[in-house]
Amino acid sequence: MKYYTIQPSSELSGYVRYFWVLECDISRDQPYIHRSMADGCAELIFHYQGRFDELLINGTSEKSFISGIHGQAQKHSRFTINESFGIFGVYLYPYALPKLFSIPAEEFSNQMVDIASLLGQKGKDLEEQIMLAGDNSQRVKILSAFLKSTKSLFKIFS
Repeated sequence: MKYYTIQPSSELSGYVRYFWVLECDISRDQPYIHRSMADGCAELIFHYQGRFDELLINGTSEKSFISGIHGQAQKHSRFTINESFGIFGVYLYPYALPKLFSIPAEEFSNQMVDIASLLGQKGKDLEEQIMLAGDNSQRVKILSAFLKSTKSLFKIFS
């Protein structure tokens, strides 16, 4: 398993705490279980390889999004996968969602919203660019450029 963080540019450092990558090669007979923590910060998450199932409290599971926003959370969640995976994310400061997207952070509390539902075609385009990127350095560049452009893109939410 490989986990590492990448610091944002100085221009984004007021909104982005860091970019992160989690990658793992696993065999099908040993599923990986990921536990997210309760956290006051939101994250943009992109599953560029593999797709997790969320393990629900009632004992069932459902497919998680491929790309989306994981809002601030007051409880932990559990996810499982039976194949190799790669996840790229950006860990935002608690005040970043309203500043970047003109969206109240509390609208995303304890929510995981796929990026296309949130951002429409712009979200679909961003997801495609992230998925087609050759490596995580390119993903940082793509997502950094997107975040820098959000003020002009999301005036409709003001």
